[in-house]
Amino acid sequence: MNFAPTRKIVVIVGGMVGSGKTTLVNKLKDAVSRDSSCATRMAAFPNVSYIFFRILATLLYNCRIVSLYEKAGIHPSTLVFKRIKKPGSTISLLISIIEMISIHVWLLLMDIKCRKASLIIIDEGFINAIANYLEVLKEHSSLLLYYTATLLLMLKRKYLLYLFFLSTSIDALLERWSRRRRPVISKFIGLDHHIRYLKLMQTSLELLRKMGFTIVEINTSYKSPSEVKKELLRALP
Repeated sequence: MNFAPTRKIVVIVGGMVGSGKTTLVNKLKDAVSRDSSCATRMAAFPNVSYIFFRILATLLYNCRIVSLYEKAGIHPSTLVFKRIKKPGSTISLLISIIEMISIHVWLLLMDIKCRKASLIIIDEGFINAIANYLEVLKEHSSLLLYYTATLLLMLKRKYLLYLFFLSTSIDALLERWSRRRRPVISKFIGLDHHIRYLKLMQTSLELLRKMGFTIVEINTSYKSPSEVKKELLRALP
């Protein structure tokens, strides 16, 4: 396949861990000519924010514990807010400012990395990020929600923007998590944590739709990666 639109196409693929996001992103990139596509990942709390949370997590626990959870796919922010249950408005504002700087850095790096591509495929992206902001900052997340909506509107004006969400039944997710042993389920971070995050993903979808964004939902529970890829490609121009 060859993409040659007048504006770049940006495809954002959100969903839970185990829903098939990364597999789909890789398959989609392989289906498009190498020179015209670029795949990248955007998670909540990247680069500068990640360093900030890693330092905090190391101070609250120790470097070995943080590294063990990192290897299991657990972001340091999750560890931090296991200890800091209710961040006050000042801490939340500081986190929000650091995160806005981090996202701007990420956007700049994306522009550099994907400057020659006509199709940019983003793994995770803003659907997942909003769920993370709601999880971490709760009632203090409004600034980051407004910032995210503003960024998406900016991307919509600059690019042909397509938002996809890979939904998956809880039974299928549990089966995949068990098979790949990720995300980690322990006494410290139990199944209830991941179920709460799944509900926050639904809240994220509802918020974005209320903001006027169209999100194509694809159920990946019992579909092969090739079937999911075909379904996504049908929604693209």
